[in-house]
Amino acid sequence: MAVTECGPLSTVIVPRDEYRVLNILDHDRRAIHELNCLAQSPLHLSTVWPRGIEILLMHGAQELLNKEDKDGYLPLDYALKTHNYNASKMLIDAGSPLSLRTNIGTIRHEDILQYVCIPWEQQPKFFTLVVEALKSRRRRLHEFSKDHLPPRVWDELELPDNPVLDSNVVRVQRALEDCNIEIPQALRVHKHEATVYHTSQSYSLTAVNAEHLFDGGFRDIDATNFNGLTPVEYTCLHCHNFTEGLAFIAWPVGKGADPHNLTTKFHSPKPVSGISGYQFIGKFMARAVPGSIDDKISTR
Repeated sequence: MAVTECGPLSTVIVPRDEYRVLNILDHDRRAIHELNCLAQSPLHLSTVWPRGIEILLMHGAQELLNKEDKDGYLPLDYALKTHNYNASKMLIDAGSPLSLRTNIGTIRHEDILQYVCIPWEQQPKFFTLVVEALKSRRRRLHEFSKDHLPPRVWDELELPDNPVLDSNVVRVQRALEDCNIEIPQALRVHKHEATVYHTSQSYSLTAVNAEHLFDGGFRDIDATNFNGLTPVEYTCLHCHNFTEGLAFIAWPVGKGADPHNLTTKFHSPKPVSGISGYQFIGKFMARAVPGSIDDKISTR
């Protein structure tokens, strides 16, 4: 046994021994469910070997798509972390959840963008893959909800015509749950922020990436999060790269986001109200370029 105490199937997956993998699965399909001491399934260990993923899926490994290792990571986390495009695409196409483990904390939420937006790890084909996956799943959730919710409940949601759900995801999923309708795991969204533009503090969107998301149907550029902040305001508070932050801030404004809107319930560290997007932008610029503008904007 290896130090990770791999079972027979995992032991031959690691060296990518296709003949022995097929031989084991042909004689005992239950081997597909073995776990090592790190709770890694054979699918976790195959994420650097796309042919291995193909073989496992042919032998019924779809249920392993949702299987976490002992640290809470899915096979898709592994594939994205190792920048294996073919493995990532195969797992997404097979129905892997897109709600992945965050780099900060232990909460699982739909932060698949973190793997393709970190500046030193950005690869255009990965970003395209992720955007298309998010777009497809959100559209499918919209269709699923429309087909399964009672007509009265669906009408009461008063959703916009755009079928790519973003800021309304939480409301739609809550309506399904209230009606005791089980949401398929592949479609469930573990929301952490209000929109895809309210990015995690572990990465930042560029204006180019935001444009790609917008073209994919994510149009809620002026929606507010639980703290009453729009993407512009959120970026002003959390972005540490002045050049990219300023470019991103200009992007939603150019798309029609209104910096005149006043926040109503921002808490930092105490509740305040009546702050406009322009004030957040001014504060961001003053913090990023000390002395460049008069830093007299207060959130008191």
